[in-house]
Amino acid sequence: GRVVGTAGSRGVPGGPPPPPPGPSLPGVEPSGPGREPGTYRLTNLPAGRVDLEVQSAGRRLERVTGVEVVADQVTTLPDVRLTRGCCVAGRVDLPKGERATERQVLFRREGEADDAPPITAPLAADGSFSVCGFAAGSYRVSCLAEGFAPEPLVLIPASSTSVVVPEGAADIQVEGPWILAGTLSLRPDDARLPPSPWDSERLTPERQRFGAATRVTVTGPDGRTVLSVQPVSRHWLGNQGFLYLPPGRYLARIQFPEGEAREEAVDLKPGVQVDVTFRKKP
Repeated sequence: GRVVGTAGSRGVPGGPPPPPPGPSLPGVEPSGPGREPGTYRLTNLPAGRVDLEVQSAGRRLERVTGVEVVADQVTTLPDVRLTRGCCVAGRVDLPKGERATERQVLFRREGEADDAPPITAPLAADGSFSVCGFAAGSYRVSCLAEGFAPEPLVLIPASSTSVVVPEGAADIQVEGPWILAGTLSLRPDDARLPPSPWDSERLTPERQRFGAATRVTVTGPDGRTVLSVQPVSRHWLGNQGFLYLPPGRYLARIQFPEGEAREEAVDLKPGVQVDVTFRKKP
């Protein structure tokens, strides 16, 4: 197939211009002599149905789903066009002594699969950032050290921990100030739940049904739901298992089938991580 691109609309005020147009994109190499840039060829795929994801820095992720791969045949797909998507920009006021060049702003789309890559934007020396490639949706936003290592100093916008990108939205500016977040870590630990992707335990139909009917929720100081995850696996909530939230009192709850539930109230403080483990009652 072939990947083509377009620059889209104007750039973010105060930020870098959008990527240049053209079919030649980073990571996409010509599939052979005489082929134009932007073409690709994937070999040795097993026969069956596959999904294709295409993404380049500064452009929104595009998916081609339900591609039928037939043994000993070449399947040619329509052109995949990468568009710039919405751009998000802002400025983070870091605490005294923190170096902007060692931090980044991370955007993770709510409801996406755990292995979906986040959108990241490095901070400039003055704390500003700008990044393109957003499709419509809601994105949790945080500013943390590069490398995704756990750390107590995580900053979030004081106005909202999420950036909402409406369909067809113009460029968005994230308004300050940024505040020091508390971290809430959630870990279900009940042998009735299905094993996590990393566990060697056996998955039974009973455990799968139990996990499918189990939900984890977190409500904030104002009573609003800040997290809702279903189904649930043992030891694993994926990217939803770490929440960076404003300081305050939260209620973490796990709801099992047939009305059984457990909950724990948590007082989050700035720069402090609180771990909540949902264990089966004796």
